[in-house]
Amino acid sequence: MDGPMRRPIPLNRKASISWLYLAVILDLHSRRVEGWAVNDRMEKDLAIRALDVAVRLHQPPEVCRFHSDRDSQYCSYDYQEKRFL
Repeated sequence: MDGPMRRPIPLNRKASISWLYLAVILDLHSRRVEGWAVNDRMEKDLAIRALDVAVRLHQPPEVCRFHSDRDSQYCSYDYQEKRFL
């Protein structure tokens, strides 16, 4: 497939004191990071912040395919509502 496709990629890494979680919005066509956020908790707000950064920094196309791993933060009502705005 050609054209921009965005995919969140949740990662977690052990920091010196506690775990940190990274949510990334990746354009699968260009492999460019469109937005990201880091937090000490994997909650819906982390995914929403990464999506907000991607939308603020890059104008998404009117129609794009969005893939996620279907974890609870990506299935939350608040995230789904934000994604379809």
